[in-house]
Amino acid sequence: MDLALWAPSATGDHVHALCAGALKINARAVCVPSGIVARAFAQLEDSPIKVVALTGFPLGNPDADVKRFEAEAAIDNGAHEIELVLNHGRLAEGDDRAILRELRDVVETADERPVCLSADCHDFARDQVVHLCHLALDAGISGISLGTGFRGRAPMLEHVKLVREATSKKFIIKAAPVAARELADSLVAAGVDRLGLVFDAAQPGA
Repeated sequence: MDLALWAPSATGDHVHALCAGALKINARAVCVPSGIVARAFAQLEDSPIKVVALTGFPLGNPDADVKRFEAEAAIDNGAHEIELVLNHGRLAEGDDRAILRELRDVVETADERPVCLSADCHDFARDQVVHLCHLALDAGISGISLGTGFRGRAPMLEHVKLVREATSKKFIIKAAPVAARELADSLVAAGVDRLGLVFDAAQPGA
């Protein structure tokens, strides 16, 4: 499980509670915007929990150079992995060249650290999702998150199956956001490797 915090009003107390919660549930990682990476890393430095930097979050449409610089800054601050939000408009208009350049730039910047691509697959037809998987593999992306979580739409089983058929078993599939146990069980059975949960920043002490 990956535990995410992205509330605009997140404070140091929220980050502390996030990390404490991740330790409590034995989470695989915490996922935070790049500006919070340093705080999360300081809290978890002596633990096995990874710090994942959400890059280009939430909309995915900053300039590619901005995304690359954001990933570089996050790594300098301790990020173990990058979760890069897709520029959905580029995929919609079929601009493979721009997508590949952006993905390859961030993969190169990550310097062998895993880079996961985050995409709201609800926005695309089945053939576009498959094509995105092929682009991601070509660029050296490690996996895909089927949803940014920001828009609150739960991942669909058909997308999990579609991505698994289009990629290898080594390609990580993450589903986010997941709030119901029944959905989580179904997603794992369909081939999901990781589940993304959203931390409630409104209750930092919970």
